[in-house]
Amino acid sequence: MRKLLTLALLMLLLASCGHAQKGNAIEKSPTGRECSVPKSATRGEDFMKAFFGNYQELIGVSALDPFKLDDPELRQWTFGGAISDLLYDWHDLDARHQAQFEAIINKIPFRFLKLYHFPNNQMLLVFEAGAWDFYSSSWGGSGALMSHNLGMAAFKLKSGVWQLTGYNLNLGRFGSYCTTRLQDKPIKIGKNDYAVLSKDVGYGVFGIVDGNPVVLLRIPHFRSFGHGDPEDFDSEIVFEPSRGNFYDIVVKSSGKNWDTEEKLNHFRRWVWSKQLNRYELKESQGNIQNILITPNSWLLDEES
Repeated sequence: MRKLLTLALLMLLLASCGHAQKGNAIEKSPTGRECSVPKSATRGEDFMKAFFGNYQELIGVSALDPFKLDDPELRQWTFGGAISDLLYDWHDLDARHQAQFEAIINKIPFRFLKLYHFPNNQMLLVFEAGAWDFYSSSWGGSGALMSHNLGMAAFKLKSGVWQLTGYNLNLGRFGSYCTTRLQDKPIKIGKNDYAVLSKDVGYGVFGIVDGNPVVLLRIPHFRSFGHGDPEDFDSEIVFEPSRGNFYDIVVKSSGKNWDTEEKLNHFRRWVWSKQLNRYELKESQGNIQNILITPNSWLLDEES
């Protein structure tokens, strides 16, 4: 009986230890490895290498095996084929640059964009899957309605190291001409919450919810697209404290219609819905026809 009780107690202790280890386990990266970064690390390149398992500093990208990702949008960026056909200036590159391009052949390149340090001891690593436009120095493209796929990884400072808490390799497309532009500093959007913004014809607002990077809001028609449209306007964005989890997002737009000489203005307010767990448009007043006719139209829709 004593042996049985001892064995039962041992099994209980092992089960408790196993649960504790699982509860404190570091989130695994897309490579299947646990991912953490030393507290002293401040370079985005260090986070890229820890997250992807590799980083080619001279060309600014990490790479993943496309066969390990079940995402056709990401797999379309596979850097495959003869390098001399992919890069017109291949023979002009030095040996070190050539070696780094060769290391990512038949893989999906992810370019490092920014690393944000939030005041609440969180880090947000931002990157995009994409390709070069013929030349080794021209990451991007020439089509207005073309963009790369934005991705992010979130880290939290725990036990003296930055531990991965969640990631999303494909949050969507938020740039144009295959270029995703981002604001330099994070924005306070709640009592202890922060966000980063992409900036183009439309704006994207990104935050960390339950340890995962998410798209909090797409703001279409932040500025006019041009290309013959008589409505010329720009906007300013304000985050106003509220009772909700996140601040209200207010966008004030103003400009001029060059055909009618009419002054343009528009006011929009989005409020966070705790029940729906997303932002809802609560106010939209003004005379900008692009906003009135197609209020939710995004430059890079699913068809483009």
